Amino acid sequence: MLEVKNLKKSFGEKKVLDDISFSLKEGECLGIVGQSGCGKSTLVRLISRFIDVDDGQILFCGDDITSAKGKELKKVYKNMQMIFQMPENSFNPRKKFGWSIAEPLKNNGWRKDSIKERISELLLKVGLSPDYAERYPHEVSGGECQRIAIARAISINPKLLICDEATSALDVTVQGQITQLIRRLCKTENIACLFITHDLSILPKISDRVIVMYGGKIVEEGPVNDIINAPKSIYTRKLMSADFFNNENLNSRIESYWDKRSSDFNRVRHLELNGIDSSLWLKIIKEHLPQKENLNILDVGTGTGFFAILLSKLDHKITAIDISSKMIEEAKKNAKEFNISAEFKKMNAQNLDFKDCTFDVVIARNLTWTLPDVMKAYKEWYRVLKVGGLLLNFDSDYGEMTFSKKGDTANVHSNIADELFIECNNIKDNLRISSHRRPYWDIEFLKTLGFDVKFDEDISSLVHKDENCHYDSVPLFAIYGMKK
Repeated sequence: MLEVKNLKKSFGEKKVLDDISFSLKEGECLGIVGQSGCGKSTLVRLISRFIDVDDGQILFCGDDITSAKGKELKKVYKNMQMIFQMPENSFNPRKKFGWSIAEPLKNNGWRKDSIKERISELLLKVGLSPDYAERYPHEVSGGECQRIAIARAISINPKLLICDEATSALDVTVQGQITQLIRRLCKTENIACLFITHDLSILPKISDRVIVMYGGKIVEEGPVNDIINAPKSIYTRKLMSADFFNNENLNSRIESYWDKRSSDFNRVRHLELNGIDSSLWLKIIKEHLPQKENLNILDVGTGTGFFAILLSKLDHKITAIDISSKMIEEAKKNAKEFNISAEFKKMNAQNLDFKDCTFDVVIARNLTWTLPDVMKAYKEWYRVLKVGGLLLNFDSDYGEMTFSKKGDTANVHSNIADELFIECNNIKDNLRISSHRRPYWDIEFLKTLGFDVKFDEDISSLVHKDENCHYDSVPLFAIYGMKK
């Protein structure tokens, strides 16, 4: 039904896909797995004809679609449907779900008097009542929205579903429900499925066969049970290691990494605190803080206390936490040096030891990119915020980059041992957040929790002007979320 032959794709001098070949039968689910940057998403974009191949061939339902364009693609898209990671983005927020499901039916010649009955049938197939047709996207949960996206995708009886990280933004329980639903539909409707993910642990629940990708190549292929139980390649065994799936192990590795980084990290923060960047940071934070005195502020991932020291100067009550005991030690020394009062605690940002509605503000800087379970962290931060409270999150999207000392002039990376660079890359590549497109994934997830969200895609030029401090070129984004 689908046959991919010797696909190759490069962007400039970077080779992204190198001689990829596989086939897919009707009713079969093929899992494609690999860490961020291995070429999974590029492969999907080639098969769905969003971008052109450099070399190779794509055969679909007996036709060569390698160079298909325009009207030729209409037939292709009738038989090939996509299910995305963030389904909310694919629905018109001003239209009810019934309207959205009806659109592909109308475009494919369904009679008006048959469409309403078909919509009810589709919603029942995905485990929802027909009255969901009268709801708007903001009125349903992430799992319900994904079910409705699946209902729309199967509305015109496609031959192939392409699921690109379709469950990675969902809670573990909901992930299981959605994978079971897709699996059942593949068998009952005889639909083939390409299920793209970075998480091997989810594949036994949905896939018949698995392809493991690394560096733009297929390093292993076979029945899902063979791959899971007896992986042959070193890379697949790495994916199957406890460290890849076990957040506790990752938390321990992250804690150890930052313990080892505490001294050089503190050096950079000292430069900031004594330079012009500190006043620039304070200016942008003050612009967004609630206009109240004596705010109760939680600084999560405080590091060596940069935000805690700045905000204490405004006479607010500061509680600062970090997973690294060494960072907390440095933060306490800095607090004494700068003569400020703040409470510093060793604590995991994903498991807060505070009561509900404790804080007026939760603030974080360059933290979320290094958390094993960002969804859990965001839920915790939402829980401890008062109604009307503010989340300020400053971070960068490091998912697809590789940290390297070669030619790197950034102060944040200087004096770091080679083994720490390697460990930082390994940790980053094992984190689910690295596969998300940020800050857009964060924004959509925070909205589902109940935040009103505003954001800036890049504030680097506003806070990084000190010539003595050099930072990497990845944009620093800012998210401002108010708890409704």
